[in-house]
Amino acid sequence: MWIKKLQESGILTQKKDGSWRPIARPSLLYLSDVEILNTYNSEIRGLYNYYKLAKNVSVLNKFMYFMKYSLYMTFASKYKSSVPKILDKYMKDKVFTVWYDTKKGRKSVSLYCNGFKIDKSVSSTTDKLPNTMKYKVQTELTQRLNANRCEICGTSDGKMEVHHVRKLKSLKGKAYWERMMLARKRKTLVLCTSCHHKLHAGKLD
Repeated sequence: MWIKKLQESGILTQKKDGSWRPIARPSLLYLSDVEILNTYNSEIRGLYNYYKLAKNVSVLNKFMYFMKYSLYMTFASKYKSSVPKILDKYMKDKVFTVWYDTKKGRKSVSLYCNGFKIDKSVSSTTDKLPNTMKYKVQTELTQRLNANRCEICGTSDGKMEVHHVRKLKSLKGKAYWERMMLARKRKTLVLCTSCHHKLHAGKLD
């Protein structure tokens, strides 16, 4: 069942010999590092919560292998890099970790790695499927501003500004910045002054 779920999520593909291999997820490439990692963590915990009462829950260790390498490959695809280089950058104490800035300083999110063990306790959330959309569409604007980083060119120099559209339907999706907003389902975009001026002049792509 979980193999079919991974196929539907774009995490697995089948080789000619019938075996399975993990792949990158293009649908997540427009998201921030924290959003991508939170999406994977939510899916991992969701499946574990569903199956943790089973005596053979340890079979999910193979599921975890596919999830981990799909995550690594997604990051490698996003940054046009290789998996070894991504692991060198994000591994902390042998755990994949993403750091981000907040008003209270730098914080981190790590890949779920507690293993899959039998849990006989009954939880009211055991059969609930994870809601991964909250990691894709509800990133706080204040947190993005506090990061002081242009979401187009990546610069952190100077004060950032916010570009806002009334409706996503008004975007045609021809320019890169429009495709980014549509993919993230956000009406706002944090930009440096230079990129913001180029956007309004029709020269930002």
